[in-house]
Amino acid sequence: MNKDKIFKLAKGFRGRAKNCIRIARERVEKALQYSYRDRRTKKRDMRSLWIQRINAGTRVHGVNYGNFMHGLNKENIQLNRKVLSEISMHEPYSFKSLVDISRNAFPGNKNVVVPPRKYTSNDDKFCMPMIHTYSLSTSLPHDSPLLFFLSLALKSVLLYESTLWNFCCH
Repeated sequence: MNKDKIFKLAKGFRGRAKNCIRIARERVEKALQYSYRDRRTKKRDMRSLWIQRINAGTRVHGVNYGNFMHGLNKENIQLNRKVLSEISMHEPYSFKSLVDISRNAFPGNKNVVVPPRKYTSNDDKFCMPMIHTYSLSTSLPHDSPLLFFLSLALKSVLLYESTLWNFCCH
């Protein structure tokens, strides 16, 4: 490569790597090696992320990832992992129908029993299901009647769950 091309590629580098030709050449060659390697790594990482999202979506419905994909292949549904992960995140009802199709196609798709997670507090002596807190006041004013109603409904549901959990476990 000529000098101008090297300096153009080395623009933004730190220290003498941006204006000293010998150091800039080495840094540019190494940067090109990294970019070549990471273009392939990015594909690998994205596929792994898609598989994790699909697996999380299928386990909600009681099927694991391998059985889900096997059932889809038996039914000749040829959706790639990128599309399946998007459907699992943004279209839960469509994804549930895909899980049902896969479950019917492959008899090994029995319900996977996921043990409930337990939250143990040092202050309390009982175990209850992990409660995810939702911020209700992010988009509503503090004196909103809708906010009051939602917080009241959420409190009653959490109270019911905790009493039901204590009744079943103790």
